Amino acid sequence: MRLIFFRIIVGFVFLFIALAVTIYAPKLFYSPKNKYSIAMGGRSVMDMWFRYWNLPGVLNKISVYKKWPIPYKKYQLKEFYFEYIPVCAPHQGFDKPNYEYGKAMFESLSEGIGHRKFNALLFKFCFVDFGVKSIENIEGKVESLILLVKKAYEYTQRNKMDLLLCNSLPVMNPGPYDQEVRYRFNKWVDEFQKEKQDVVKIDLFGILTDEKGKLKKEFSVEPEESDSHPNMNAFKILTEHLLQRINKKTGGNGYAAI
Repeated sequence: MRLIFFRIIVGFVFLFIALAVTIYAPKLFYSPKNKYSIAMGGRSVMDMWFRYWNLPGVLNKISVYKKWPIPYKKYQLKEFYFEYIPVCAPHQGFDKPNYEYGKAMFESLSEGIGHRKFNALLFKFCFVDFGVKSIENIEGKVESLILLVKKAYEYTQRNKMDLLLCNSLPVMNPGPYDQEVRYRFNKWVDEFQKEKQDVVKIDLFGILTDEKGKLKKEFSVEPEESDSHPNMNAFKILTEHLLQRINKKTGGNGYAAI
């Protein structure tokens, strides 16, 4: 009986190793060479997007808020290469001397990219970055977000990159002031991308919302708890949209200017 049990355990171990090699070994060789390469800056949502790409469905569902010791911050699909660049929240360090909104965010972004060359930078805010507590704070918040986008654009100009600019992520239960910030910011993004040929709008808001501008429940990772983090269905749609927008920018065949 012990021998049978031992053989079963050994069989599971070998099966696990075989699956790991089959699924994850190729990811170790992802490379931007001869591909349109994109640095994708973000936080929790971006982290989950890359896990959607790299983890099988079952593991994806149970790893929503867990860090897995496996490679998942790089991904490639046909002629495109994506790399997740973790960034700080724009308000990080607010309690320290010489605080400047967005300074820590850009420091983490530039450090994450380093001296490497990418064809494009995907720049986005987290859904919590649009929060304000009063109507008096709306204008200042919108101006602060716009200023950071302009800094991102200047960064891509210096480094000869396209800017893939995301509008705001929706939430399930937006406050009236927060939602006004989103609408104003999204309108500005529409105008900005029309002015700049090297800016491509990525619509995170319109394709995930209902008629009231709320995140649809079917796109929430935990709708019963009103969690505004997107689920796998949302990331599938966002991925299709992202590829369509990049294809339009690159002429449908991708290019590797690097």
